Amino acid sequence: MSILFLDLETDGVISPKGDFTNQKIIQISYQIHEKDNFIKINDFIKGVEYVKEFEGMNRVTVEFLIENGIELKDSLEKLVNNVNSYNVDKIVCHNTNFDLKILNRELNNFNMFFEKDLEEVCTMQLSTDYCKIPFNSRFKWPTLFELAEKLDIIVDNNKLHDASYDVEILQKCFTNLNKVLN
Repeated sequence: MSILFLDLETDGVISPKGDFTNQKIIQISYQIHEKDNFIKINDFIKGVEYVKEFEGMNRVTVEFLIENGIELKDSLEKLVNNVNSYNVDKIVCHNTNFDLKILNRELNNFNMFFEKDLEEVCTMQLSTDYCKIPFNSRFKWPTLFELAEKLDIIVDNNKLHDASYDVEILQKCFTNLNKVLN
């Protein structure tokens, strides 16, 4: 079984409807784990006109993306080829509702598809009852870093919201979470 661990960073621009549906990808990072082997990809994407800055988030500028980025289509082609050639069965994200909605929209825009349906695992939803972070009358969805803290995974706060670093933390969280839940 091969597993794809994926994280996206976007431009952060909120649509007129007040949601994230129009956000543009500025970074695609993933690891594919197959038994004892894995590949690691980190692509910055050029082509956005504006990147919203968030407090405490990695600062990626339009200028950085122009100088260091690649075309979105090229990055997506690489992702699809890797997923298909490594025969990936499962995709793990911390917030599948966000990451996969954005990813699938862009794949559809370029008429690209994975050869098979992937089992989707959301560590955010999977870990809600495990983390037990109170929120009104229920538990809130933990951030990736709250989950890491609960699992005693050391996090470098200076690297927050760098998709490449987030994928490393995601993979460790998924592995450790499976140990404690099973």
